[in-house]
Amino acid sequence: VTFVSAFSFKEFFNKITGRAITENDLVAHYKFENNANNEKSSGASAIGDPSYTSGKSGQAISFDGIDDYIQQNTLASSSISPIKGAFALWANFDPSTIADGKAHILIGAGNSNSDTNYIAIIKTISNTLVMRYRVSGANSDVSTSVPSGWTHIVGVWNQNELLIYINGVPTTIGRSGASMPLPNQFRIGSRPFLTPTNYFKGQIDDVKVFNRDLTQEEVLELYNSYSVVSPPSQICGNNIKEGTEACDSNSQACTINGYSGTQACKPDCSGFETTCNPSESC
Repeated sequence: VTFVSAFSFKEFFNKITGRAITENDLVAHYKFENNANNEKSSGASAIGDPSYTSGKSGQAISFDGIDDYIQQNTLASSSISPIKGAFALWANFDPSTIADGKAHILIGAGNSNSDTNYIAIIKTISNTLVMRYRVSGANSDVSTSVPSGWTHIVGVWNQNELLIYINGVPTTIGRSGASMPLPNQFRIGSRPFLTPTNYFKGQIDDVKVFNRDLTQEEVLELYNSYSVVSPPSQICGNNIKEGTEACDSNSQACTINGYSGTQACKPDCSGFETTCNPSESC
């Protein structure tokens, strides 16, 4: 008799049933293509003054670590299950924060009037990256080292275990006991409970929230999907300076015969025109 491990059986079950990620599993998708919209539902707001820059796939959102975050509370109350689910995102930590001894929260769901119940991915004060499930003030944590550079991070929870994946590689712990109450607050880049703080500093791209847990095979497929889809090349004319562009649809100040003027950006975004167009005259 040959016994099959639980994990091997799960993989076998997924293969014979054809289980795979579908659009119905995805309850939120923030692409951050020059906006903070959730592609699956309305109500997301960018707080503070986050900016947009080149990311892992197209554009990414950049947080200053001072007061920037995304909030969509309707998502928490309607679509995030305390019983099972997953957060997936690409993150690029500002190097100054990796070992600064402070907590920075990447994503989470919690409660607006209590810090005793929440789910979150956190860079902790001890400089570890943690997937945390907190119930009635008690933490269940699964941790790994803090990555540098663009990294695919997935946090998974269900009634039996917590997992955190770094570029498709899992770390896991068992979990038992009660589930937290239904959350009513969801944030990216700040703590998901009470008032915002513990701001993330760096860039985040392509955030996905799932209404069920993901298997290791599914997480790996999700991670590998980015290696076959090339990020869009820089686009001249979109008012965003990208890649090797010297300018993009903007102008710079110049002087001609003692008068102020402007030089326009060249049509190919390679630099500014040599002609100075006067903006004042005698």
